[in-house]
Amino acid sequence: MGILSDWVLTGQECVDRIRQSHQNGTDYDVCLVDLKMPDMDGVEVARKVREEVGPETTIIIITAYDWTNIETNARKAGVDMFLTKPVFDLHAIQRPSLSNRDRQGGPCAGGEEDTPGTGRPSCTAGGG
Repeated sequence: MGILSDWVLTGQECVDRIRQSHQNGTDYDVCLVDLKMPDMDGVEVARKVREEVGPETTIIIITAYDWTNIETNARKAGVDMFLTKPVFDLHAIQRPSLSNRDRQGGPCAGGEEDTPGTGRPSCTAGGG
C-alpha cells in the first residue's frame, strides 16, 4: 500500500493546490489541515476547499487545541473529522528487542544500550 502526498506551509497554498489538482482531474482523497496556520485557520481552509471541490475530498483538522468550541462552525464549513495532536505517543510505540540479534552477532553486536527514559533497547552504531 502506498500513499502520494503533498505538503504546504499555509492555508492559501493548500487551497491553491486543491484547486490546481481539481482542475487537472487528480483530486485529493484526504486533506489534512492544521487548525492554526499563519494566514488563515483550518475552518476557513475547509470552507474554501469545499467551494472548490465539493464534498468528495475528506477534510480532517488536526490540532493540539480543544476543538469543541469550533466544532459546529467547522462542520458547517465542511470538516469531516478532527484529529488531536500529538497523533502518536512515542512512549506507547513498541520497538522489537534487539537482544537476540546482539547475542547472535548481528548488526548491533556490542552496541546495545537502553533508550533513555524507556527501558527499551536501542542500537548504537560505531565502536566502543
